[in-house]
Amino acid sequence: MAGAGHELSMQMIGAVLVWFATRVCHWAFESAVIVWYMSPKNRSRYIKDFATLAKDSKVTDFSLMLKHHPETMSETFGDVSTTEGQIVQATVQPAAAVLLLGNVFMNLGGDNVFSCALNAGRGIVVPFGLMMVMSTPVISGAGGNNRRIRTGIPVADFCYIYVVQWVLLHFVGFFIFVGPVLLIELPVAVHQLCWPPVANPGEEWQPVAKSLWYCLAGLRIICPLLVLVSFHHHVVTHVKNRNTERAKKWNAELCCGLLGSVVMYVNAISVFLLPGREPQSWAEILMITVMTAESLRILFGAALWRLRLLLIWDRIDFSHECSRRTMAQGPVMRGLRKLTGSDLVFLHAVQAGRYDPTEWCVKASPVPVWVSNGATGVAQGQVRLLVVRPENFEDFEAFDFCDMHVPDLLLFCHDLAKVLRHLPTAETLHFPIGDVFKAGVRRPLLFLSFADYEAEIARIGGKTLKANWNVPTPGEDEVVYDVTEKILSQQAGVHCQRRRFLEVLESDDAGPRVLQLFGSLLKCHEPEPHRPDLGPHYEIQVRGLQTSKPTFALRCRRNQALPVGWTELPRLELQVEELEYPGEASPKSPPKKRQ
Repeated sequence: MAGAGHELSMQMIGAVLVWFATRVCHWAFESAVIVWYMSPKNRSRYIKDFATLAKDSKVTDFSLMLKHHPETMSETFGDVSTTEGQIVQATVQPAAAVLLLGNVFMNLGGDNVFSCALNAGRGIVVPFGLMMVMSTPVISGAGGNNRRIRTGIPVADFCYIYVVQWVLLHFVGFFIFVGPVLLIELPVAVHQLCWPPVANPGEEWQPVAKSLWYCLAGLRIICPLLVLVSFHHHVVTHVKNRNTERAKKWNAELCCGLLGSVVMYVNAISVFLLPGREPQSWAEILMITVMTAESLRILFGAALWRLRLLLIWDRIDFSHECSRRTMAQGPVMRGLRKLTGSDLVFLHAVQAGRYDPTEWCVKASPVPVWVSNGATGVAQGQVRLLVVRPENFEDFEAFDFCDMHVPDLLLFCHDLAKVLRHLPTAETLHFPIGDVFKAGVRRPLLFLSFADYEAEIARIGGKTLKANWNVPTPGEDEVVYDVTEKILSQQAGVHCQRRRFLEVLESDDAGPRVLQLFGSLLKCHEPEPHRPDLGPHYEIQVRGLQTSKPTFALRCRRNQALPVGWTELPRLELQVEELEYPGEASPKSPPKKRQ
């Protein structure tokens, strides 16, 4: 009896370890997927073709964002040099060791050598396969030739032989990891359902525990069969929208993994429901209830939901779904899209200090908004400015507009021009360079001020959108110079002569060049990504947007190094006129010169 009690304790400890390790692995994969989507490198890949075709087409097909989606889970996490790869490596590797220990404990027992060997194999095979998969990352391990093989690009014979050794090892681990769900757990579940456990003499199998055990045994049979259905969608993929083919294969593989994890969950829970092991105390009942509820949530909320997605794949409007999930749906963006009649794919705007919770970097951020400047506009405070930044651009290492690629700048300029055309009291564009005048934000953005801020906010969002009232306060050590002549004398600045700035933004050759000129007006000896302090720090203001001769102003600190003779340039008022008269239209007079 002592031996039986010892075996019972080991099995229950093993069940807890199995459930815990499986849940940790599920959390790691789920978190890594989110990180993969927010990775600047990955977003650049799936935005590139989308941006190119969106420029040439009047109808924006957002399903193009799925064209370069990973085809397999291994491709998603297969580069251990990335954050998503490290999340999986750092979490799943130790969890696999815990799973191995727990699975062995949970399957202790046997009446003879054969049954003991079977239980031992059942205990080690899944964790062993998972460890093999984790130890053979297909991107950073197998190298670039593996990608060439997968995409049908010719590879030299010797390279092919070398890479296949690695890939075969990965596939063997994958099938050792997934195969037991069908080859071992399914037959065992059928056997146990046909010949269920029997209570020992003097013991009674509690009705609630018995009913739950039978339900879980049914799930242990159903889930492996559903794995076959899901795997069929991974192997045989026929889709109407070819942009979504890789995404469907990826979802099918993820669905297989989720269904397999449910089998591991219910295996662990079933141990606590066998005759003589039913929970007795409220603490035990609570623990089993929580474990069961979480397992069912994953089954219905993740696995079966994704399986249904595969079954109705061709009936889904992926362009609409990708638009709804990737484009911000805040009140300002919704209003601007309605106002302009455009998708505004390459622009994101918010009121200063009122961030958009649907912005992709906010949804994917692991820290609260107040901890970092992740949300656009949050650093500026609630002042009478519209904060605008480029969206869906390729170079995510860009600090300023001058660091962006010209094609991305062109797309942004066109969207910005569409917005300005529908905001008649737009008065000044503020282009901060560096991070001092961006309040520490390190991404390209600009500010837009209006002669009638309330009217424009009402035009954008109607009565439901509340306008800010405070005005930004210039620093005491700041100065503003009139640099109109300096900019117009530059080669790129020639485009601004005798033209409204709106027309400059609409021009294919002028808009990007002028924005790059703003960022390089005060030259730096080092390229932007290597500047230790992101300097020089200044702001270019385009005052008088509605006029044919806008004024270009340079706002900077008094100690900012300027080209020779620039300190003698005429000075302007620190505050633009529309921000000097909050709540009223500013007087339409030429900018005031400082004496």
